[in-house]
Amino acid sequence: MTLRKNNKRIKYSHNKKMVLAPLDILPHVSFLKCKEFESFDSRRIISGVAGDFGFPMQLRQIKLICFSNEAIKNKLIVGNHRHFGESGQWEMIIVLGKRKSPLFRFRYRNYIGKTHEKVLMGGDVVLVPPGCSLALLGIRPGVQIIEISNQEYKKKNYIDDKLF
Repeated sequence: MTLRKNNKRIKYSHNKKMVLAPLDILPHVSFLKCKEFESFDSRRIISGVAGDFGFPMQLRQIKLICFSNEAIKNKLIVGNHRHFGESGQWEMIIVLGKRKSPLFRFRYRNYIGKTHEKVLMGGDVVLVPPGCSLALLGIRPGVQIIEISNQEYKKKNYIDDKLF
């Protein structure tokens, strides 16, 4: 579907019905501003982000995802899925690592439209609402993300969506 600049409403699928809705209320992927921090000593390294994230969700699951050397070497994709809009499932992805260093290729598709790509660096935070697709490709060995969601993993909430 082609959108025109002066169009204010669009048809989209919701609960298997076509509905007409204002463009500004459709879900879309957001990139949040935050401040990264790092602390280290002989025992450990702590990396994180802080800020007013404006969480639109109750937190139910937090995961640390460490990409294997095999995933980097063989360009294995993580994600490549969409949460059904009806599931109500949000995900927040927090990229750990050095700022200004490309760590991931991130592809996403908003509720409607084409696939977009953005290079993610340490400290980047991405909010993926229900009905939007995501996929990650690690660029460097040892890359990690924290994934926060308002729901625990349920296969019925996902559908495969090949973004890479």
